[in-house]
Amino acid sequence: MSTKKLKGNDEILLAVHFTYGIKFFVLFSFFFLLFNTVIAQENEKKKMQEDFENYKKLRESELQDFKKQGEIDLKKLEDEYQEYCNSMVQLKNNYILKGDTSSANVVIDIIKYEDKIKKVISENVELSIERKTLIQPKKNKIIDSINEPIGKIQRNQTDIKNNESANIIKLDNSKQHQFISPRLIPVPKNKLIITSKFGIRFHPILSKKLPHNGIDFGSGRGTTVFAADNGMVILSEYSNSFGNYIVIKHTESQSSVYAHLQNSVIKNGDIVKKGQVIGYIGSTGRSTGPHLHYEVRINGTPVNPKDYLLE
Repeated sequence: MSTKKLKGNDEILLAVHFTYGIKFFVLFSFFFLLFNTVIAQENEKKKMQEDFENYKKLRESELQDFKKQGEIDLKKLEDEYQEYCNSMVQLKNNYILKGDTSSANVVIDIIKYEDKIKKVISENVELSIERKTLIQPKKNKIIDSINEPIGKIQRNQTDIKNNESANIIKLDNSKQHQFISPRLIPVPKNKLIITSKFGIRFHPILSKKLPHNGIDFGSGRGTTVFAADNGMVILSEYSNSFGNYIVIKHTESQSSVYAHLQNSVIKNGDIVKKGQVIGYIGSTGRSTGPHLHYEVRINGTPVNPKDYLLE
């Protein structure tokens, strides 16, 4: 009898130990899994942080490379612009020597226009607008057509005017351009047609190959013209060559120019907002038809405005 009781007690104790063993194993497994999960999460978090830091370094490197390339492109444009200014003085002297007063006056007015813009842009104007980071877009190369036959250039200009569909601008909203200024298209998008591009072209008045320091929008007489970005009006006056024109300074380095206006609705010293109406397209000055001559300048040097038509 007692032997059976002892045997029964042993079975009960064994069952109890087995039960506690199962519980201990379950708890141990749970905490082991929890510990491994926490460690795995920490490792994953650390890896994500490392990946993010590497990504930031890569983006910073790309941005620095982008800026360096922009500086190289700008220096090249500055050299080309200085050559242009020197060549205009030489051209004026040649016309004077030939007794061609009419052509000499055209060149003199262009020189006055360039000198006035360079002067006002270089002046220390305090801007009460938010400053933006200077980023120069990768420059579209100007085609060197010095040795190109004049007849071919004339045909190219005719093709530009006749083939409007080929001149509709494709907007570039890539992230690398998010800090560029000015960036707004200065005419309504439904009238976004370029009739003369930036670079060497056949000058319509002098009948000679000369650099064109902006782009022309043939959007029609009376079309509204918008400020391409926030800024201050540092010049609003009349030029014999470029008619009614406006210069807006957006940052310490970046400015935009709007010429051949029918009239302007702003004055010197005005603070303007991006998209604000500043005037209307006309054909004032020496112009063969209604259009907006639009320039973008960095430190006074004209750059290709097409690279800035982003919004």
